[in-house]
Amino acid sequence: MIDLARFFSSKKGTLGIDIGASSIKLVDIGESNEGYILNHIYYEPLPGDLISDGSEASQNEIISRLKNVVKMSGTPARNAVTSLPGHSVIIKKSAFPPLEKDELRELIRDEADKYLPIEDINDVFFDFQVLGESESALGMNDVLLVAAKRETVESYLNIFKKAGLKLIIIDVDTFALETMFEANYEIDERDTVFLINIGATITNINVIKQNGSIFSRDFSLGGNSITEAIQKKLSVSKTEAERMKLAGGEGDLLEYTEPIMLELERSVDYFRSAFGSEYIKQVLLSGGSCKIRGFPEAVMQRLSIETEIANPFRNINIGAGLDPEWINEVAPLFSACVGLGLRRKGDKW
Repeated sequence: MIDLARFFSSKKGTLGIDIGASSIKLVDIGESNEGYILNHIYYEPLPGDLISDGSEASQNEIISRLKNVVKMSGTPARNAVTSLPGHSVIIKKSAFPPLEKDELRELIRDEADKYLPIEDINDVFFDFQVLGESESALGMNDVLLVAAKRETVESYLNIFKKAGLKLIIIDVDTFALETMFEANYEIDERDTVFLINIGATITNINVIKQNGSIFSRDFSLGGNSITEAIQKKLSVSKTEAERMKLAGGEGDLLEYTEPIMLELERSVDYFRSAFGSEYIKQVLLSGGSCKIRGFPEAVMQRLSIETEIANPFRNINIGAGLDPEWINEVAPLFSACVGLGLRRKGDKW
């Protein structure tokens, strides 16, 4: 998480805005005496090449569409939280001596080449979170470091500024999933849970234990690969293939998920080899592709772990004027977005 509140401070609520490869999603989540409340929600598809293009014309199109999402949602809020995909950031855990926050920041800055694979610390924005006493380094603290290229962060800042929004936090997709999970689910601190979000082009994996992340991984396969496989095999348009995938109950589409299944198996196998005989209590799936009929059951069978689709609105009240049935239908797409909408200035990761 890159906390930009040092530069853009505000006491008002924030919008969670997830700009993905295939859509822009927005939630406005407030707080009441009864807990969290969803005030506004909106979803708008994006052409597949907008994010990866990187051209000025594509950036202007994203700005225009972001303005429309905010307008159509009806939200009056203008302070926003967004996230970077895992492949855009460097995430590393290292051991440091116990220091005050400012001292630790200076140490990281002065000795950045020891901890981060970068040539010049001025080329990145970085932040950190002290996780607690290290189990492997006596007298040291484990610290989670996160860094992103300055040009990437400045690009996001520019997009949000031109869309009339104030970007106060740039999070990371995997951390946003963790925030969503903590707000909606309760588990024993000894339990281990896999959070798996199948995005359009990237799948995020975050493993949670003792109220924190102990392992994360992204791989470059997602819902678009399933759509393309359906399109090729059935000789249908991309639009029709996407509709079939998201419809959930139409035909047997599981064969098109095999490449993702294999990567999930590899990830679980690697985790088990690295963490010993760690008991994994549950897998929680999110992303539009997890709605494919039989997919959760297939994941459970392949991984031998209890599996279900995450509900990011499980502990969030639905505001007046919103359609609960539509929200329930699109809920799997909004897991990371809800995690962003729950962020507040001063939060831990």
